[in-house]
Amino acid sequence: MNPMRFIALLIAACAALVAVPLAADPADIQAASRSVVRVVLVAEEDGETFYVGHGSGFAVAPDKIITNAHLVAPLREDASIRIGIIPSEGTTTYGGRLVALSPRNDLALIQLERGRLPALALLQTPLDDGASVMAIGYPAAVDRAQGLDARETIAPMAPVKAPGVVSGGRTTRDFDTILHTAALAKGNSGGPLVDMCGRAVGVNSFGSLSDGNDAEY
Repeated sequence: MNPMRFIALLIAACAALVAVPLAADPADIQAASRSVVRVVLVAEEDGETFYVGHGSGFAVAPDKIITNAHLVAPLREDASIRIGIIPSEGTTTYGGRLVALSPRNDLALIQLERGRLPALALLQTPLDDGASVMAIGYPAAVDRAQGLDARETIAPMAPVKAPGVVSGGRTTRDFDTILHTAALAKGNSGGPLVDMCGRAVGVNSFGSLSDGNDAEY
């Protein structure tokens, strides 16, 4: 099956699970965070394992994870690189396998080699400008601020939740972009942007850079 068609069908199937609008509840954000994972890339050489980098992702089905294509791009260049999926809670981590990739849309689909995770509901309608949202993921800046080493970052831990508001949308030839003000950093790539009912409205992919005078998006 064409990888992009596979991703589209999967997202459509998951979205169909959400048929009734939900009332806003702080517990919904906490529930959504349990679907968010840290996606870790490691390389093996001469029996040693090396940390390559990490980003974020979220379950769209119990055994499937969506993340950014640019995060897993090194797999296409180095066959020794492996994917690790670190959940937000518990004591178990999982291996992952890349099954579909769309660099143009910056989306990738990862199949869990074992285990199951709670899937994140997807919003079926556009958000209004000014709507409250939350970016959920694993920014590396927070890991550094806490003094975590590489071994500690591959243990299950709760993701960081950053609030913001939707400030508009733009459509390009490649994809639709939701502009928002929730704080992002390296490591947030691939994590979800959710509404206040805990439903995914988009995938965090990039942020603007500020020289100290401009606002960041």
